[in-house]
Amino acid sequence: MTGNVTLPFYKRLEFKIFLRIALLFITVFSLANLMLNSWWIFAVLLSGIILYQLYELYHFHKKTLDELNNFVESVQYKDFSRRFDVTHAPSELQVLREGFNTINDAFKVITKEKETQYHYLQKILEMVNTGILSYEDETGEVIWMNESLKQMLHVPYLRTIHSLKKRDELMYNDIMDLKSGQGTISNVHHEKNNFKVLI
Repeated sequence: MTGNVTLPFYKRLEFKIFLRIALLFITVFSLANLMLNSWWIFAVLLSGIILYQLYELYHFHKKTLDELNNFVESVQYKDFSRRFDVTHAPSELQVLREGFNTINDAFKVITKEKETQYHYLQKILEMVNTGILSYEDETGEVIWMNESLKQMLHVPYLRTIHSLKKRDELMYNDIMDLKSGQGTISNVHHEKNNFKVLI
């Protein structure tokens, strides 16, 4: 539906750009003829028209760049709720704003789906009896750990993976020795009992 609506706008926009360039070419060509024939009064008047045409062309491109900057800013700050007013926009910007709104709508749907999947996954991971831990590889900052692991280690949270060293140095060393994509079985040592975990 959107593609059918925006196509006439594109054609109209292309025509307006072509018309501006064609008129500018005609006036510059006419100015050259007037100057060759020494009709200086008409040449001065036509020079004013050319300056106005150049200003209009610049203003048209500046408006387009401003619209693009506004859209990039909304994407940068993940503000996909932002709507670009199409009805009150100049005709040459309507197609641009309509396209931005379509992209924002698509981003909103994708973000909502990802959030829903993330919450479902969290619920599932909280229900399993296996201890699960996710951390940033470079900084060691713990992103998430489930309740099972908290109970196994008897800790409410871990700020970084390096905090594990104080709780269980052998398990910490096993994790640090792992390379990406590898797994191993490690022993969790506790005052009352020891048990094996897959890491």
